[in-house]
Amino acid sequence: MFSLLKNEGNKDTRTEYLIEAKRLGLKVRLPHINESDVYFSLKGDAIVFGLAEIKFISDSIANKIIDKRPFTNYKDFMDKASKKGSGINSRAISALNAIGGAAFDDNPRAGNEKDNYYEYLGIPTFNLDLPPRIKAQARPIEEFDDLGSFVMFGMVKNIKRGNGWARVELVDETGSIGLFHHEQTQIETGQMYFILVGDNRIARYIKVSDITPDSSDLFVDYLYRKQYDMEEDEYMVVNFTPYKTKAGKTMAHIVMTDKDKNLTRCIVFSTMYKFALAKMREGMKCKVVLSKLDDGTLMAKEIK
Repeated sequence: MFSLLKNEGNKDTRTEYLIEAKRLGLKVRLPHINESDVYFSLKGDAIVFGLAEIKFISDSIANKIIDKRPFTNYKDFMDKASKKGSGINSRAISALNAIGGAAFDDNPRAGNEKDNYYEYLGIPTFNLDLPPRIKAQARPIEEFDDLGSFVMFGMVKNIKRGNGWARVELVDETGSIGLFHHEQTQIETGQMYFILVGDNRIARYIKVSDITPDSSDLFVDYLYRKQYDMEEDEYMVVNFTPYKTKAGKTMAHIVMTDKDKNLTRCIVFSTMYKFALAKMREGMKCKVVLSKLDDGTLMAKEIK
């Protein structure tokens, strides 16, 4: 890993380095004009961001900053940077301030620097201004299963599209995973999402910024609820996604929750589709008998 610490100008690769560092138990320290080298450096039990890892700061500018340190405070830094021929331009200074890289007592951090980490450093931030119990519902990527339904959280790193499908790569603090969605997915790269997964497919998704207690979104309602007012053998349908087979038959993927918020995904075959459409739409309570197929997938055998 450490042979790869030099910046390659690739956000995705850099994210993978930092995930690996976390897996190895190493701390990651953000860049600062008094501490950072030009590139990533290993100092004690921490990897320290280099100044040239910051957007708009070149190797040359990073070296010029290093040559002029130590800086006693922000005023000292600005005095040296403002001298003619310093080679430190205003865009580099703005970039430093955006991520707290020139923070001193006379230039304290504003508190919103984490919002700029992806743009200026190429790393996602997983700090959320949400109740801890909501984040706690998300399964870490390292515990991902191909079968089953559960909630995941992370940043969308990239999206690959094919004929009729899209593969959404999600990254969190433990790793990355590819999840399938439809080709015209409205999911955006670089954004943070909570995602409802059903057998490696994206059933529902919501941007972190859209998760509020007063939201009318059924998935958000699920995240905020502690329990559902239902009978023991009842389900609440959280997602109903119809689709057509190559033979032109209409089927559906359905994700349901029981009263204790345990999620279950099943498929509905064409012979029961119309009945399911009437009894198992999103937001409806239902009673269903499930059967397991040879590959482990659950199917709706009977809808009561």
